[in-house]
Amino acid sequence: MIVDHDTGVLLWARPGRDSTTLDKFFDSLGAQRCAQITLVSADAAEWIVTVVAARCWATKALDEVRREVWNAARKGGQKTVAKELKNARFALWKNPGDLTDRQAATLAGIAKTNAPLYRAYLAMLDLGGMCPPLPGRAIT
Repeated sequence: MIVDHDTGVLLWARPGRDSTTLDKFFDSLGAQRCAQITLVSADAAEWIVTVVAARCWATKALDEVRREVWNAARKGGQKTVAKELKNARFALWKNPGDLTDRQAATLAGIAKTNAPLYRAYLAMLDLGGMCPPLPGRAIT
């Protein structure tokens, strides 16, 4: 059960007490809304901690990497690159199957030109239990 502690309202409930059940809740939220979660209270079950950390805070770590490379591009006088990185935030947060054509193109560009940021994106997908990266986009 997921309850809003401020209001006491039951937000979501399903049978089961395991990571698969909790993943269903986060799937229903989507990556953008998961990234907005700042506080979670729960018992200390390892499966809860693991799922919450991966689904809520992996996107925050990815955004930190995006900001670092954006700042480096900006300070290096690469205005076009900096603008593209700044606008890439939502494309990076999305499940590959939910990308618009423009967002897919943005990620393809990142895959070709910014290996550290793309690796962080792939790590977020892996941690969050989201769909695997689209074919041809892996960085070794």
